[in-house]
Amino acid sequence: RNIALLVASMAAVGHGTAQLVVAAVICAGSAFKAAYTLPYYDLSNTMLEVWHSLAVAAICLFTAAAGFQTDPARSDVSVLLPASEYQQLVRASMAVQRLT
Repeated sequence: RNIALLVASMAAVGHGTAQLVVAAVICAGSAFKAAYTLPYYDLSNTMLEVWHSLAVAAICLFTAAAGFQTDPARSDVSVLLPASEYQQLVRASMAVQRLT
């Protein structure tokens, strides 16, 4: 579940609503899987996992519905950097992309 959340957040960079909805689906899916397979020896840990996953899914859906991820004043952090530092950052990220 954790790796799926990380991959989903990296795949949807810049699309906050998509990230939150996909994260909610992953968390809800893991909650239903935990409720169905009972991965722990005692029921209390299984119920804790189910409730935790459903709570995270609800928080993600609430945040996506409320629009907190699309604050126009915080969408582009590059305006906070001086032009020379921004260009160095772009060059460094392009060099890392070429290596991979």
